[in-house]
Amino acid sequence: MLDDLRDLRDFLNATLIQLAASPSLADAETRLAPTLRAVADARLWLYHAPDTWTDPETGDTLHAPAYVGALNSDAHSVTLDTHPDSHRFLNAPCADLLPLRLRDRPLGLLWWACPPVHPDRHDVTEVFRTALCTLLEHIEQREQATAVVHYTQRLWACTDLPEATDLTLRLITRLLHADGVHFSTLHPDEPGPPGTFTLPVRGRAATRSALHVTTAHPPDPSSVHLTETVLDLYVTHLEQRNAQRLLSALLDFQTKMIDRTPDDLYQPLLEEAVRLVPGSEVGSLLVLDGEHYVYRAQVGFDWAELRHVQFPQASTRELWYGLPEDAWQGGQPRILTKERILVQGVGYRVREEHTPSTLPSVQGIAANLCVPIPYAGRVFAVLNLDNSRNADAFSSDSIEAAQLFAAQAAALLHESHQRQAIEHAARTDTLTRLPNRRAFNERLAALVQAARYDSSPLSVVVMDMSGFKRINDTYGHLAGDEALIRVGRALQAQKRRADEVFRWGGDEFAVLLPHTDEHGAHEVAARITAAVEAINVHGGGLRANIGVSTGRGLELDGSELVMTADRIMYDAKEARRARGGASR
Repeated sequence: MLDDLRDLRDFLNATLIQLAASPSLADAETRLAPTLRAVADARLWLYHAPDTWTDPETGDTLHAPAYVGALNSDAHSVTLDTHPDSHRFLNAPCADLLPLRLRDRPLGLLWWACPPVHPDRHDVTEVFRTALCTLLEHIEQREQATAVVHYTQRLWACTDLPEATDLTLRLITRLLHADGVHFSTLHPDEPGPPGTFTLPVRGRAATRSALHVTTAHPPDPSSVHLTETVLDLYVTHLEQRNAQRLLSALLDFQTKMIDRTPDDLYQPLLEEAVRLVPGSEVGSLLVLDGEHYVYRAQVGFDWAELRHVQFPQASTRELWYGLPEDAWQGGQPRILTKERILVQGVGYRVREEHTPSTLPSVQGIAANLCVPIPYAGRVFAVLNLDNSRNADAFSSDSIEAAQLFAAQAAALLHESHQRQAIEHAARTDTLTRLPNRRAFNERLAALVQAARYDSSPLSVVVMDMSGFKRINDTYGHLAGDEALIRVGRALQAQKRRADEVFRWGGDEFAVLLPHTDEHGAHEVAARITAAVEAINVHGGGLRANIGVSTGRGLELDGSELVMTADRIMYDAKEARRARGGASR
């Protein structure tokens, strides 16, 4: 036991020396427990939770408001004679509590039952308290630095974002002795929740999120500095994962979209851009149609406002985009904020009527990232990504992601157009530019399905020509080609909006008439006959041999429709021959 002041000094010095080798505060508690009990009948409790200390020897937990008051006291020591909530080993006749603090944060309590009575005792214990707090601070900093090293190793082994985020929040909670820690999206002029302090989460680009910390005591600068180091490590990991995710998502998207037509590609292309480009919340895709750009996809806007809007090609580049021609042709992204959007976004057309102001929806945009998508020597499309709340939403990472995405979009659109052109050529007659027999078979199958579904009538008209062979043999193949082209034009001129004209081959043509009964089909056939027989090539006339068939209902069969119409056409040709008319 400590009988005099010299014993107290020796004991306190021995305590500091023993503590110096502790790798952690928990180890310091455990290491000192036997010595404190044996030499001074004392205890060291370090602060683990609000109003809570644990005896490292017995595991007993203390919950006593009086101890919290002692811990927050600036006195040299606090004497507790008796207390109804005191633990069994605090019931000594005279017990001293020595509050321990690190800067403004409670650290723990040092208690002993019978300290030596001496006039200078408080001076000695105060020196000890200061030295002990300093030493414990170094131990804590060493422990925190080791924790950050272990965190770094575990962070790079994380395979998904939730795991990395959970690991980060648990470490920061430990570093700041926080009651609660969470991330949130950061927007200008939006403070954190009440009772918290906020750290911006800064990457190499824009600051788009913040860390909100709830704690009973302000954190010390060294802990905040370590927390900022952890956030830097987390953001670096996050940016690398995002870059990998972007490349993976682009490859996956390309695989999924490879067989899409351009019209089927526009909307998913835009949705993927909004999802992958940092800072974007909504967006739209303009596609060149003649001399104007028109909306082909939107996310977060109203189609009723955009559907018939047109932007002149020249003003889209010169005013809205605003960068030089080489940047436009090179697909270089550009960023505008609200003030410039309201200036550069003026002027659009709706059904030939020009409006000199901005679209109403554009007026609510805080930041715009515009990306030209060049294709075949021209800017075929313009991708607009927008943020309605944060003028600083887009930064260098947004531009890099947008450039990658625009390059892939251009490749996808190029491939889709090429494939569409090849497929169109495979379904188009090169002479008349009408769809061919392959296209006829595909459309017939689709229209039969539709007619079965709604029980509507479907009619087929097939036709060949008497007199064509004579023109071809007499005036040559060029004259025959002219005759076929003029017949194709005549059929196109006589068809209704929903009708579809095909050249089967040779001098055979066909017309599909959806939602047309037998009477309507014969009316169309009569007009076709009159139009064809009005054609004169080098003085030679043509005569149309036409077959018409109609069907409806679930039993509708496309092959039977064609066979019936073909048989009727053949019968008409034979009847003409029997009357002495030319069959070919």
